[in-house]
Amino acid sequence: MKLGKYLIVTVSDFARHFTFQDFWENRKQFVRDMHPDKVYYWNEELKQAYFDVADWINGEDNMSEAMKHKAINSLEKLAGREIDMHQLDYSDKNFEYSSPIIHVKAGQTIDLPEYKSGASQEVNLSYHKIEVYGKSLRPAIIRIGKNSISLCAGEFIYVTAQDNLFIEFMPLHLQNDKYDMYLGADVGIFLPILYVRDLETDNLFIYKNVVSFALTMDGYVYVDENKKLVVESIQVYNYKASFDEGKDIFYVKSNMKDCIILHNDGMLENLRTGDIGYRIISVAIDSDIVDWTIC
Repeated sequence: MKLGKYLIVTVSDFARHFTFQDFWENRKQFVRDMHPDKVYYWNEELKQAYFDVADWINGEDNMSEAMKHKAINSLEKLAGREIDMHQLDYSDKNFEYSSPIIHVKAGQTIDLPEYKSGASQEVNLSYHKIEVYGKSLRPAIIRIGKNSISLCAGEFIYVTAQDNLFIEFMPLHLQNDKYDMYLGADVGIFLPILYVRDLETDNLFIYKNVVSFALTMDGYVYVDENKKLVVESIQVYNYKASFDEGKDIFYVKSNMKDCIILHNDGMLENLRTGDIGYRIISVAIDSDIVDWTIC
């Protein structure tokens, strides 16, 4: 194969002259000409790295995020260097922030395009998972407007968006004197698992495919995979008389007093007061104040 003007006949040649743009433009040549039947790989790890990258190239339209992540790490082994996010964008002409999982390399800073009120007429909310990968010990910094979060390689966060413009970070961990709640998720898997530990009994409860959860005065609530509210709280259960259980829920928030439901269609319900709002895309809630942002 060729990288730029250089003829590549060994793994050392490949590493010496590697640029991601040249590699990607000649990726079919890589599969054909860098096969272990034609090129000597001096250990099994590098030989397997070839097959990982070749699988990515041959199945690039149908490859899972986990397999692509593995292939990128293998390409870095063959190239002898890290590949940054902007280079990876070159490999995917259809890369958009609409992707359910957005990969950010450790050490980089990414500014997600922020939603501005009035930009849309209809509410169209979505979740996105941001995964950080790479070998750098420096964190990635993800920003939405003035808000930012730092994540190290292997960590993740969920963000909300309206028409692929980003709004807010979702919590991964909440704790009070009764319960410890946190999310866990595998690389390349979009929906996480919610773990809830009862701090008095040390019992652990596990709920699959949960992104949104909240603590209450005497328990907790979460939105299940069917977009319905699950209530493990007498306090909130007593609020539910006014609650419209037929509508899909986007997320739930609580400040121990109020319990706020935001539906997928932008309808907001305060389960304690019965107050309702429309065309809402986000809710800010602290100990005394409930505020929201209109579409």
